[in-house]
Amino acid sequence: MDQRQRRHGRDHNNYTTAATAPGDNGTMYRCAVTTTCGNSVTSAVATLNIITTPTITTQPTNRTVYASENASFGVTASGATAYQWYKGIPGSGVSLSDGGSVNGSISSVLTVSNLTAGDDGSSFYAVVNGCAGFQTSSTNAILNVLPGTAPFVTAALTPASYSNAAGNHVTFTVTFGGPTPILYQWQFNNGGTNVDLAGATNTTLSLTNLQVTNSGTYMLIASNVFGATSVMATVTITPSTLAPFDVQNFSVRNSIPRITDGLPRPGANRTRAGATS
Repeated sequence: MDQRQRRHGRDHNNYTTAATAPGDNGTMYRCAVTTTCGNSVTSAVATLNIITTPTITTQPTNRTVYASENASFGVTASGATAYQWYKGIPGSGVSLSDGGSVNGSISSVLTVSNLTAGDDGSSFYAVVNGCAGFQTSSTNAILNVLPGTAPFVTAALTPASYSNAAGNHVTFTVTFGGPTPILYQWQFNNGGTNVDLAGATNTTLSLTNLQVTNSGTYMLIASNVFGATSVMATVTITPSTLAPFDVQNFSVRNSIPRITDGLPRPGANRTRAGATS
């Protein structure tokens, strides 16, 4: 509680604060009135509410996307009570409303979906409202829309081919760029037709315990709404050079080697000490 009216003496029936700041918000004041007879009474409490203009702490940034993709613009502000997004230049833009390709027009994040070449170069900004009608505008963000294209390789398939003996393993990896979403499917061909590999739907393929029957061509198809691109690698597996180990027929003989030099074996025909013939 603050009885700051005393700074101006006891004979004042009003009080003017010094320049206020956001930190003064919530300060409470009251007035103590004393009569000439010495009686006093205290007023009800008055609370100071500081109304500030919203402050934008994070401005929307430019976005570059491919045709058919979505773009989102965001703004962060303190003291905000409402948002309104506009298309155009601050001060002369056209307000947006949700529907069709627009979502989040009155929130802190605006999303524009299914973009086309006609959206290239568009500008978006937000007006942030605060208490008592105070508002401020963000800077405008530019949308760049690149032409639609089929997926393209950004990091080559490695390895491009693989040769080894049976029982080994290999992992193929490749990276694609282009308009999203991109769908992936690995296929295998060992001299006949291409067959989809179940569950092989990303840019990495791992093959383990390879056998001769796994030799062939492995192809990855990457596709989007604009087309498809494929890459392939060959795998050549040769029979293992190690003979199989037959556990069931394995045995160990516990025998004494035969001596063939004509000499008696140690201990053979040995006469015990003290024995007679």
